[in-house]
Amino acid sequence: MNKKKKALGSNPLEAYLAAKTTKKASTSSEIDETDATSGLKKQRITIHLPIETIEKIKNVVFWEPGFTLTAFAQEAFERAVQELEKERGEPYPERKERSLKGGRPLI
Repeated sequence: MNKKKKALGSNPLEAYLAAKTTKKASTSSEIDETDATSGLKKQRITIHLPIETIEKIKNVVFWEPGFTLTAFAQEAFERAVQELEKERGEPYPERKERSLKGGRPLI
């Protein structure tokens, strides 16, 4: 096939989109961001929840002024960790490996 030569050379939009696609391909645990408002370093995680639970969470966020899904999740996770540490009587030790393996833990 004959390819037409572009009059303007390379397309900057194609280069930009290719870079975005490559960035999305990296795992979410590799991407850290600093929150502009709090200055805290944050990282994205992906979890799967039952649809019924997700809908209940969305209802809470909708009806609570100023509440976001992120704020809800952060508060819920912090409370859960505090409760587990309280039951255990001490904080959990640091992991030896920085990354977690997917799936069920092998014990």
